[in-house]
Amino acid sequence: MMITGFVDINGKEKQFFFDGSQVILAPETPISWKFPVDGVHFDAISGVTSTNREIFFIGCDYYEGQKILVKGWIIGTNSTGTERVTGFDSLKFSVNVLDCFFSPGRAFKIEKEFEEKLRENNYSRVPSLVTVPFEEYCVTHNIVVGGESIEIQISIYVSYSLEQSERKFGERYTVFTLLFKERKNLTEIAKYYLYIYDIGVKSLSIAP
Repeated sequence: MMITGFVDINGKEKQFFFDGSQVILAPETPISWKFPVDGVHFDAISGVTSTNREIFFIGCDYYEGQKILVKGWIIGTNSTGTERVTGFDSLKFSVNVLDCFFSPGRAFKIEKEFEEKLRENNYSRVPSLVTVPFEEYCVTHNIVVGGESIEIQISIYVSYSLEQSERKFGERYTVFTLLFKERKNLTEIAKYYLYIYDIGVKSLSIAP
């Protein structure tokens, strides 16, 4: 994965290349890469990607003319506009191990007509799957982490591609969600990311 675009640092626009772990800045002059500098901390640095989406880097250590080390990041799902992202009221996490403990297969069941044919020993057709209502497989709990009461939700994300080039039936995976009673500031992302370790789940992605 490579994300490119421009970030705003102290009112100055800088081109960046992000590989998912660190932000590499395009050098203004070749010599700017030769001398190490001390890092300057920013709670958040905002920018716009080359696909015209807002991106926020959280918990940043900025090394002028070189790179930005980040603790987390958020990218918008829509094109940039007049309404900017200023906070969040939920966090979604997904990791392969979640699929083992809460199988994405819970979101589907074999259609009733095929079950009847099985009882009749009729194997003349391939079984079809139907989607289970969300309420039947979604699980919610209230927990306390860091002295704060948070509602957690375990559910399944299912998507279907209509593109002709896609040959797979659909994508599904388990999603672990934190639901907050009050809207949070973007700079609090890193704190809640670390809360996940207390619960025993490591996050691979964030979606606001």
